[in-house]
Amino acid sequence: LEDWRMRWSAAVAMLGLPGDAAVDRATASLDAWARIAEAAPAWQGDETRIVAMDKTIMAFTADVRDVQIALVDAATDEAAPLVAARLVRRLATVRAAAAEAAGLSQRIAEHTEKSTQAAHDLRDADTALAELRTLAGVADDPALERTIERARQRDEVVTAITRSEHDLLAQGDGLLEAALREEATAIGLDPDAAQARVSDIEAELALLGTERDTHTAQRTRAEATLTTMRQGHDAAAKAQEAADALAEARAVAERYARVHVARKLLQAGIEKFRAEQQGPLLRTAGAHLARLTGGRYARLSVAENEAGQSILLAMRGDDPGCPVEGLSEGTRDQLYFALRLATIEAHVAHTEPLPFIADDLLVHFDDTRATAAIALLAELGRYTQVILFTHHDHIAVLAARQAGVLVQRLPGNA
Repeated sequence: LEDWRMRWSAAVAMLGLPGDAAVDRATASLDAWARIAEAAPAWQGDETRIVAMDKTIMAFTADVRDVQIALVDAATDEAAPLVAARLVRRLATVRAAAAEAAGLSQRIAEHTEKSTQAAHDLRDADTALAELRTLAGVADDPALERTIERARQRDEVVTAITRSEHDLLAQGDGLLEAALREEATAIGLDPDAAQARVSDIEAELALLGTERDTHTAQRTRAEATLTTMRQGHDAAAKAQEAADALAEARAVAERYARVHVARKLLQAGIEKFRAEQQGPLLRTAGAHLARLTGGRYARLSVAENEAGQSILLAMRGDDPGCPVEGLSEGTRDQLYFALRLATIEAHVAHTEPLPFIADDLLVHFDDTRATAAIALLAELGRYTQVILFTHHDHIAVLAARQAGVLVQRLPGNA
């Protein structure tokens, strides 16, 4: 026991306990040292990391000081993180300034390029102006501008002349001015003079109508005055005034009647001229329309409406004629087709023929009228090339039955 006590005292002394320490206290101390032994590796690792972090902090602080020295930044007592944060803000500001400078440099380069291109364009424009001055035979730009203005005015005049010629062709059934004058001279009638005379007569009729109304009112007042004066004094003088006014009114009425009859006769002469001397274009179109409609409409005629405007009529026998807006949609298409075909035939007869290309002209035609239209196109094909596109199979079938017509079917995705 004494030996055990000596060894116990040495053992608990190693634990830092008094020699007479109880067993439970020694056990608790041993448990504590066991826990310390278990935690010691972690403590050692943490200590190692702390040492490494201290070295890193020292290196960071040294680097910050080096950056301050490189930037000629005055050294202060600030902590390294604060100095680093301030330097980072300065770096961000410098980078933003660098980006803005790069953008400005890019814009300067673009403006320089545009300026260079503008200089090239200016030189090209000066060269072109010099060539134009040489071609125009002028010495300076103001003279060139005046020349260009005269050229523009000339173009406007040429355009107006061309438009007038087209209007003349349209109103003259496709005939040129010389042919129209020759046709009018052959019957001894000048259409221009006749139309001008009609206008003069209409103006004179309007004036005479006004005068007639004025004299009628004067006559009414004179008769009323005469009736009143017959009951008083100076009845004879008033009766004479009334008789004079009545005679003047009668003369005006007779003159109005003569002028009105002359106007009617002149209009009848013009209508007779139109009926007898109908242009070849209208006759040809009327013949085409007769074929297309199976004789339902025999010919075409031109008349005037109440406003004095020329209108186109489709004639059926002795009927007054049907205006274009009174025809059905299909018949209108056939009328336009006949007019177009007649115009092309007249053009081919006087100039170099060009190919006639049409796309689904026969959409509103029934089979009978479509067959007649294809026959007319085939006849036109004797004088010029005719190409008709269609995506309707029955039109292709009808065309294949026509002599001299070649039907070519295109691929499905064409």
